Amino acid sequence: VSTQSTGKQRYQRRVRAPVCPSPLRGGVVRSGSGGSSTGSPAPTSSPYKKQTKLQPGMNAFVNGELGTVKYVGRVDFTEGIWIGIHLKSPTGKNDGSVQGKRYFTCKPGHGLMVKPHKVTIHGILASKLIDVADYPA
Repeated sequence: VSTQSTGKQRYQRRVRAPVCPSPLRGGVVRSGSGGSSTGSPAPTSSPYKKQTKLQPGMNAFVNGELGTVKYVGRVDFTEGIWIGIHLKSPTGKNDGSVQGKRYFTCKPGHGLMVKPHKVTIHGILASKLIDVADYPA
């Protein structure tokens, strides 16, 4: 912090070490052993991709709205895997139940059931975080 002759404080910009980007996006992975890192990109067969799965409780972005994942799985009303989202604002279509079956619980108008390719989790498409083998037909 430095001061000028006017008595106002002026803050200097701090230079911080670069933040390690998410290994899910092909970022740099640094070893946790405290040794030096190579700075090379993460291999495409990174174990992080296999360990990170879409789970209830994760924050999500869908249709320009923020919400929380409440359900991931197959549904009775159509084919495929669907995601139940509890939206922060009342711009949804349901309360967690569709055609009489309850998939999750939320306030009326805050629930939404969507296909995984419409949802992003920290900038990653939810369809990339789902293993279809985990949800047998």
